[in-house]
Amino acid sequence: WFGEAVPNIERAVPVVQSADIIAIIGTSMQVYPAAGLIYYARAGIPVYLIDPYETAVGYDPRFTFLKMGASAGVAELMKLLSSHV
Repeated sequence: WFGEAVPNIERAVPVVQSADIIAIIGTSMQVYPAAGLIYYARAGIPVYLIDPYETAVGYDPRFTFLKMGASAGVAELMKLLSSHV
């Protein structure tokens, strides 16, 4: 959605606000308004960004970068999350 309106973005905001974790898969985080949803996340919740390429987001201690494709990255994320239970 390169600069276009995102369908149901108004519905996505409260979902992000109430999330316990955020998983972002396969994006450069440069396409707004969708990339801006991360700013609605509560402070202190973990954010996992899965993408095989460098992502131009500023340093944020909440972010864990998994530099791999979606399939491998989601599998790795599941391992990480299960070790925290």
